Amino acid sequence: MSQESENQNCVFCLIASEKLESYKISEIQEAIAVLELNPVSKGHTMVLPKEHLQLKEMKSKIVLFAQKLAAQLKEKLNSKDIEIATVDFQGHGIINLIPVYNEENIESKRYKATLEELQEVQSLFVDKPEVKNEIEKPAEKEVKKVPEKDEDKKEKESKLEKQEETDKKQQEPAEKHSEPEKKIWFPRRIP
Repeated sequence: MSQESENQNCVFCLIASEKLESYKISEIQEAIAVLELNPVSKGHTMVLPKEHLQLKEMKSKIVLFAQKLAAQLKEKLNSKDIEIATVDFQGHGIINLIPVYNEENIESKRYKATLEELQEVQSLFVDKPEVKNEIEKPAEKEVKKVPEKDEDKKEKESKLEKQEETDKKQQEPAEKHSEPEKKIWFPRRIP
């Protein structure tokens, strides 16, 4: 089997290339960090090289990235420690970062993480989608307000026109009764 076809069949290569959905919490040029869907503990993270590499081929930059991320996980999740466990799975090297709250380790029982848990942990590391939308929403609101302002402007103009018509109507009775004024050849001016 060629290296290229191995990469196409490797689920970790698909995750690393973002062809499969995942809960990404961090990334560098050489690797991506995603939350484990079946974690040992809350915040269990996998650091995946973007290339199909075995552990022995893994670059030091990826290891350093994993170590820095482990420190961030420990701080943000208030865990006792972070266990760093490495495995080669399907020929793809993986660095597992497992927050230790009690006595968790790579051999501990796994559970299916809930969507809420994954999103909560992800939000500690990346801007929440809601935050991005709130940043974008004011611009959308401004765009929506522009037509509203035009409508408000039209309403104001309409009100002014109605007011002018009302003023004219109030002046008309006086003008209708004053015949001499109609015979004047100068154009009428409204003060």
